[in-house]
Amino acid sequence: MSDCYGEPCKVCGLIVPMHLKDFNTSRREIVAVCGKCIGTMRDFGMLGLSPYPYTEHSFHDEGKPWRSVRIYALTANAWNHREGNHPNVLERGKLGEHSAWNGVNDGMD
Repeated sequence: MSDCYGEPCKVCGLIVPMHLKDFNTSRREIVAVCGKCIGTMRDFGMLGLSPYPYTEHSFHDEGKPWRSVRIYALTANAWNHREGNHPNVLERGKLGEHSAWNGVNDGMD
């Protein structure tokens, strides 16, 4: 079983359908930022997210245009389970990931 729910974008509150595989990651261990906010934000440090690694996904849901989302892993556990933490939609693709902790090391290596 997995945890499937709506995660609000940290900036604008847009709901992103999320899938956390096998309940290995708690909802408090990730933060989502939608593609629109990624495009308009210049300083993620003000959100407190700059030291955290993230995966970036594109996805298509129910006839809507393709969208993207960054999923920030706030813990080593969330990063280790990142393959199972993704948008909960049929059509999706992984755009990439950024694993640098910018000087913060919490077992991410």
